[in-house]
Amino acid sequence: GYKKGMEGWTTNVGKDKWIAYEFEDPVAIGEWILVGDGESRGETQNNPKDFEVQVSDDGENWTTIDRVTGNKDGIVDHLLTSPVTTKHIRFYFTTPTQESDGDSINNPRARVTQIFLYGDNKGAGESASENLAKTYSADGVRASSTDTNFPPERAVQGDFEYNTEGWVSD
Repeated sequence: GYKKGMEGWTTNVGKDKWIAYEFEDPVAIGEWILVGDGESRGETQNNPKDFEVQVSDDGENWTTIDRVTGNKDGIVDHLLTSPVTTKHIRFYFTTPTQESDGDSINNPRARVTQIFLYGDNKGAGESASENLAKTYSADGVRASSTDTNFPPERAVQGDFEYNTEGWVSD
């Protein structure tokens, strides 16, 4: 998983940013966890405030299965009422920061340290299944923007050391 001090996926300036995963075969997702910049680096102003979790059969037409509004937390852990089977999942950020200081107001960027996807929805304290975010196809992670040094798959691979960076946009 993530380590304290790690910076993950960061978009270029602007709103309406996203990161999406394509699996080789459809998978059932019952729980998702998003780790924000506030949890990993203590920069709570960069935690995503409003976003949607969306699924798609074709990677083009998206259906919202979960919506987060007014979030302030560094870790967002959601159990779905029942697992959803999909080939594609996307996190779509409409208000990517807390908009609480000059930088997060004037230069909004989505900053996500790590995303975890689980096939079951057992709940906190129970044994989690395999992190499906690490099982995407080789070319299966896309994002609204990227920097060649920090490709989007770094936000899901889960193999980080202290003070490393994940995906950073251009």
